[in-house]
Amino acid sequence: MVAVTAHWTNEDWKTQSTLIAIRELHGDHNDENISEIVHAVVKEFEFVDRIGYFTGDNASNNDTAMEWLDQRIREEGGVGFDVKERRLRCFAHDLQIAVKGLLLGLKAKEPETYEATATVTDKDKAEWMKLKWRSFGAIGRLHNVVKYIRISPKHRAGYKAVLQDLEKQSVNIPIMDNDTRWGSVAAMVEYGLKNRERIEVYCHKNAVDLAEDILTDEDWVELETVSMSFIISIIDVQVIKILAPFKKLTKMGQSRDSDLGSVAGVLWGFDMLLEVLEKARKEFITPQNKTGHLATCIDHSWHLFNKYYKLTDDSRAYVMVAVLDPRNKYDYFYNKWNKKHWPDMRRKTESMFAEFAAKLSDKHMAASSSDISSSPSDSSDLDLLEDFDVNRWRFGGRAGPKETELERYLKSPLMILEGKKANIEFDCLAWWKANQAEYLILSRIALELYAIPGMSAEVERIFSGYFFCFIS
Repeated sequence: MVAVTAHWTNEDWKTQSTLIAIRELHGDHNDENISEIVHAVVKEFEFVDRIGYFTGDNASNNDTAMEWLDQRIREEGGVGFDVKERRLRCFAHDLQIAVKGLLLGLKAKEPETYEATATVTDKDKAEWMKLKWRSFGAIGRLHNVVKYIRISPKHRAGYKAVLQDLEKQSVNIPIMDNDTRWGSVAAMVEYGLKNRERIEVYCHKNAVDLAEDILTDEDWVELETVSMSFIISIIDVQVIKILAPFKKLTKMGQSRDSDLGSVAGVLWGFDMLLEVLEKARKEFITPQNKTGHLATCIDHSWHLFNKYYKLTDDSRAYVMVAVLDPRNKYDYFYNKWNKKHWPDMRRKTESMFAEFAAKLSDKHMAASSSDISSSPSDSSDLDLLEDFDVNRWRFGGRAGPKETELERYLKSPLMILEGKKANIEFDCLAWWKANQAEYLILSRIALELYAIPGMSAEVERIFSGYFFCFIS
C-alpha cells in the first residue's frame, strides 16, 4: 500500500492536511512502482507543476522514487523539481535510529540500507530482511517472529487459536516495533518477555517457517538485558536521562496546528539532541571504558544521528524556515553554529529569497520594495489632475535606502517573548499573516514552508487507524 497525504496553508493561514489517496501497489515495493503511483495521484489532482516538498523515511527507495517522479514529469513536458532540495527526511525516523543506537549499540544497524532494484522481488527482499534482522541477535529474531504472526490474517488467527487453547481466554496480538516510534522496540521486547511461554508454543507449532528464529534461553536473557523495565538497574540510569529529550521532541514533532510539528522543528531539534549526545560522550567515554557497553551505545547513537543531520544540508528549507521565526532570524545560527557555517547559511537564505522574489515578480503577485523610493522626489512633478495618487503624494517624495525585503526584516529587532508558555504558544504563521503587507515575499515563503511536516506522522496515523477491506 502507498498512502499520499497533502499539506498546505489555507486562506486563514492555518496549516491543513488530508489523505488524498491510498493505492494498492501491484508488484514489488521499489522506487519505480512507488513513483508511478505518486505520479498518477498528482496528475489526478492536477498539481503536477505545483509539487512542494516530500517528507518520507530514510529508505533508499524513497530517494530514487523521487528521481523517478521527476523524470516522469519531465518526460510528459512538465518542469519537474529539484529532487535533492525537495526530498526531506522524517525526523521521527531519524530519532528512532539514534535511540536504537543508544539502546542496542552496534547491533542497531539499518535495514533501510537495502538497495531495492527492479530485478529484486518482494520475496527476495523479505528473505534478505529476515537474515538482516536475524544478525541483530535476540531482538532481531523476536522481530521476525512478531512480523510472521502479524503479516497475515491467517497467521494472526493461528496465534490466537493456539493461545486460546492454551489459556481458554482472549489474548492480544504481539506488539510490532516500528521505524518511526522510538519506544516501539522496548514495547515489543516487553510484550515478548511477558508472553514468553505463549510465543514459544506458537513458534514450535510453526517450526517449519520459524526454525531459524526460535529464541533460545540465551536469547531471552539478552532480551531481559535490553528491556526498558531492566535498563535502570542493568545498564545505567543515565540512559534514561538521555532518552528523555528524544521522547519529548518526538511527541512535540507529532503535534498538529503548531510550528513544532512542522519542518521548523527539525534543525534546532537536531542541534539540541546532538549536544545531549556530545555531552554524554564527554562524560561517559573515557580511555578506561571506551569499549564498554554504555560508551559504545552512546558513541554509535551519535554517529547515526549526525549522519542524518548532515543530510539536512541538501535542502535550504531547514535554514530558511528557522530564519523566518522572528525570534531567531540569523541570531540562532550565530549563537549555536560554528562560524565557518555562517556563509553557507546566509547563501541558502538569500538564494531562496531571490528565487521566490523572481517567481512572485513574474506572476505580478508582489510589488518591489523599491516602488516607493523610486518615485519622483519632487512632489511638484505630479499632475494631480492626471494622476490623483494619494499614496504617491504622501510617500513618494521620501528617499529611502535601497535594501531588499529580507535585509529590512533582518535589521528589525528580534521578537523576545518572556516565559515558556508564551514561546510554546507563539504562532509564527499568525505573525506572518499580520505582517504580510510589509513583507510580501517573506510571508509567501512562510506560507509554503510552515505547511511542511517535519515527520511523516500523518501517514503513520492512517496505517494505524484505518481498517482496510480488499474486495476481489
